[in-house]
Amino acid sequence: MSGTLSWSKRFPGGCYLGLNAAIDRKAAEQMVAIAAEACKQGYQGINICLSSQGLMLHHAHYLDHMLSALPVQLITWNLGSLQGGALLTYLAGSERYAVKGSSFLFNQASFDPYSGRLAEPFLRDRLKFTQYEDQRTAELIAGRVGRSAEEVGKWQENELMLDADAAVGHGIVHEVRAFTIPADAFVQQVAV
Repeated sequence: MSGTLSWSKRFPGGCYLGLNAAIDRKAAEQMVAIAAEACKQGYQGINICLSSQGLMLHHAHYLDHMLSALPVQLITWNLGSLQGGALLTYLAGSERYAVKGSSFLFNQASFDPYSGRLAEPFLRDRLKFTQYEDQRTAELIAGRVGRSAEEVGKWQENELMLDADAAVGHGIVHEVRAFTIPADAFVQQVAV
């Protein structure tokens, strides 16, 4: 990097990465690439700003593991609505904030069948897969919020919807606060 300033020198206000889309392969790959570059540029903390329906659970698990492994403090923000797999990305934060009016929806894994013939062995396999995804997601969430996997499993089963204040009481959010970005911050939106 000789001859150029690093992001952290040019943007002393910190690093803010936004995702306002479903978590699919492209979104997960872009978020990891940008966050890894922010680490390389010397940021000690990254603000991950989210509003997402989640969508593809296996990509959300990948994104969670990759972000959690980075040698940087993750600060996550719910700026709208978080559902399903997006909760995993949010819960990767060591500091978790939400704006007033934001929401959290816990739901079960699902399978959207394609058109065509669906035989019993295939349906049994899909059922086992979705049950496994529900269990591993519940265990990960439970570990992050200090609850049992059984309790989180009930949240998923009952499609628990929480506002920001209720999410504090469930251990999901550390604090409800207004969101601001310093004028001298680096801001990058994940474009999908």
